[in-house]
Amino acid sequence: MTHGEELCRRCGKCCREKLIVADVIFATPIMCGWYDRETGLCRVYDRRHEVNPDCLDRDAAATRGVFPADCPYVQNIKGYVAPIEGVVDAGLLAMVDGGLITDEERLRQEVVKRMTRMGMRIPRSLTIPPHFRRH
Repeated sequence: MTHGEELCRRCGKCCREKLIVADVIFATPIMCGWYDRETGLCRVYDRRHEVNPDCLDRDAAATRGVFPADCPYVQNIKGYVAPIEGVVDAGLLAMVDGGLITDEERLRQEVVKRMTRMGMRIPRSLTIPPHFRRH
């Protein structure tokens, strides 16, 4: 265990796949295939970056907003923005995987619709149509 890893509660929330829509990160219900639910640990931790190039180290995960809001790693980061939970579910992922949603604009609209139904605040970048966004 390297310095700082003792803070990890082994909840696995950072090991869930993320979906990024208009620069907003959404947590999905899909766990990384290397996450062991029984132990709360990565089965390939020492070589996770070679096995899964999308796996981020602790600093990059904090910078990119991958940790949940209640994670000890980000508790003292002022203005930290955690992934949005509960919007992207298996049904939405099936629509994407099944080809029912094929472009980012349609995905953005579906996410905004779901967030509105749930009474959630809509991040500004989701309210701006793609042709008005700066890249």
